[in-house]
Amino acid sequence: MEGFVEVKEGAATVLSRSCRRLTYSMFSRRKSAGSGGAMKLSLVSTWRQQQQQQQQQQQQQQQQQQQQQQQQQQQQQQQQQQQQQQQQQQQQQLWQHYQHWWQ
Repeated sequence: MEGFVEVKEGAATVLSRSCRRLTYSMFSRRKSAGSGGAMKLSLVSTWRQQQQQQQQQQQQQQQQQQQQQQQQQQQQQQQQQQQQQQQQQQQQQLWQHYQHWWQ
């Protein structure tokens, strides 16, 4: 779980950085561009880029969650195998115990 929390924090910092970039680009373009049309177009393009970045980050987080779930499943399988081995050992001990009585 620690790794997943780190990823979330990383995504948040990236988002805040991109927001800062957007506001900065807005003001700088406002000074340079006399017409508002060019500024609107550039804003739309930066907005689309941001959305794509967010989607990619979400996909990465989902992949990590899936990997963690797979690891948990593997751990559960290992625990089941250990339990089966313990049961087999107990059965063998019982069998040896009764065999001793039969002899």
